[in-house]
Amino acid sequence: MSNVFYGRLILLGTNGTATVKELCRTGNGSLELFQRHFPNGVIPGPISFVPDSAQSKVVADPNRHCVSYTFNRTHTVVVEYIPDSNIDLFQVGRYKSPVIDFHIGDLPASSGPASANKDNSPHKNRVLFGMFEKPIFNFGPVPKKPAAPLSTISRFACRIDINRKPPHTARIYAAGFDGRKNIFLGENATKWRHSDIMDGFTTNGVRIFRPSQWLKRAETG
Repeated sequence: MSNVFYGRLILLGTNGTATVKELCRTGNGSLELFQRHFPNGVIPGPISFVPDSAQSKVVADPNRHCVSYTFNRTHTVVVEYIPDSNIDLFQVGRYKSPVIDFHIGDLPASSGPASANKDNSPHKNRVLFGMFEKPIFNFGPVPKKPAAPLSTISRFACRIDINRKPPHTARIYAAGFDGRKNIFLGENATKWRHSDIMDGFTTNGVRIFRPSQWLKRAETG
């Protein structure tokens, strides 16, 4: 591990009820970021236009990063991301994959009396931290198969770029690259083009809270 310390991700709260004991037992309260031994960052590069992302050589190549913006069935914009030796890339999401550095997931509902669900809602005791197996809920006496609540956390939620040179500026972007180094924004996603730069919002998104306002972070920041 490098001795260059970038910073720390800290759990500030949850969206459900969980005791300190439960959190300490199942997840971490903070995660530290150190400089990588080898840079893995990427930045926007060449842009191509294809009828469908499946027809793009960049998308099909698992060794090349890219973001696909689908406008309709015959119009897709593909932005290739090229390596940048000055950037370290870290990814956050709920998917169990080597490309995810920090896992964020759902805690199973507590069975203790202090946190019992009066209305049996599967969403009451969910918290967001760590990477945990989804809880199983039975809604009938003889359920056909286990059911679990939908998560508000994306599998590839966001990515963090940190400059390897002082002062190590950090930037957060919505969406992370999947196992084949792709990001897809479908027809229904809000997207735009400004000064030859493509951008867009993901479904769940990433919000940056400030004392007087909040900002929703786009795919390219």
